[in-house]
Amino acid sequence: KSQLKEQVKLHAMKKNVSVDTILGNSAFADDVLQTESVEIVTLLPPLNEYGYISVSMYVDDKGLVRDLLRNERATGLMETLTGRGGPVLGDAFLARCYDNEQDTFKRLDFVLADVSSSAGWAKICLELRKSTLINQEKMKEHFKAITQDKVQDMNQETPEDKLEGDLRSDIQLSLEDENDVLKRDGYAAFPARNEPLPSSDEDCFRIHLEIKELGHECLKNRIYDLALRRYQKAKRYLIHRRHLNENAVKSIPENTWTDSLVACELNIALAGLKLGRSRMCEKACKSALQLDPKNVKALYRMGISLQGRGEYRQAQEYFNKCLAIAPNAAAKTALQACVQQEKLATKAASDFASKVFSKGLGSLYADAQVKEVPEEKEQDFERELDASNEKETGDQGNDPCDRPTIMAEM
Repeated sequence: KSQLKEQVKLHAMKKNVSVDTILGNSAFADDVLQTESVEIVTLLPPLNEYGYISVSMYVDDKGLVRDLLRNERATGLMETLTGRGGPVLGDAFLARCYDNEQDTFKRLDFVLADVSSSAGWAKICLELRKSTLINQEKMKEHFKAITQDKVQDMNQETPEDKLEGDLRSDIQLSLEDENDVLKRDGYAAFPARNEPLPSSDEDCFRIHLEIKELGHECLKNRIYDLALRRYQKAKRYLIHRRHLNENAVKSIPENTWTDSLVACELNIALAGLKLGRSRMCEKACKSALQLDPKNVKALYRMGISLQGRGEYRQAQEYFNKCLAIAPNAAAKTALQACVQQEKLATKAASDFASKVFSKGLGSLYADAQVKEVPEEKEQDFERELDASNEKETGDQGNDPCDRPTIMAEM
């Protein structure tokens, strides 16, 4: 009770309020101390890429006024995984749940083996903390750019905002697929919704293969939006392996999991490319390249996506990397087309600038003449470019850089 009064006194001084005004009577402190409530500390937030599985710590929010002892293990766990300062006072309880705002809340088992820094969920937390630190550095650069008036309007939708919107719609559609007789595949949109849950890596791997094959069928039939959701779902079942506790049976080699995850990312990239969702395609290619920096398909599809957005210089870099690793006709043709497109774009910009200063547009140089490109040459190039694009992005299945990724190929 004395601890509570000391805390109230400190806050009262900050607010310039009398302590007696807050406490009122002696029974107030007793009522506060008898009220049971907890503070929830989120260790692993429920994110789409990790199957909406969340891990939280429940602690007594009156640990200070109750003069509880410092919980060293809980404090170390919280500070290590989240970077949040302690201390944690008194007992702490850990719990895991499936928490998708568009679906049913569900509690999951959290056994003693999961309370380990080597557990899958703990490794995910460390990865998230690392990315948070990187983002903080980016934010510092961002605010520095604001002071120099070199940042775009904050109200304008960025490509990243558009990508997040696409992901949210894909989640909703994936959940709706389960209720559609023609689209359901027998498995929950997220592994944690299954009954029973996948309990071994063999279960996760088998289900991922079945869903991926269904994605190949959709891609073959040109149902690209459903194919994309199939591949994303297959990836979620692969990643669910990281949520299995250390006592679960794990019989599949780590390199097999890595190759399978790369294959899923490549399939997502291909489906995104077919749908014209370049940002999603590029994000998947980057994820694949993080796991396999010399993956030819990821480099090629990244180049095709950048080329489609008019980022010709960057596209050429990826095509050159692809050719340096494994020379192939598709990448060579795409590189040549990209070089030609860059020349046309540069010339178009130059012609526009010349016209601005030419006669009839208020030019300071009234006698300036603009040389026009012969129309026949432009038409010949366009026909040649169209033929190249059909060859390199078609679904004929002859091009190793442009067909669904199958494990045997990897």
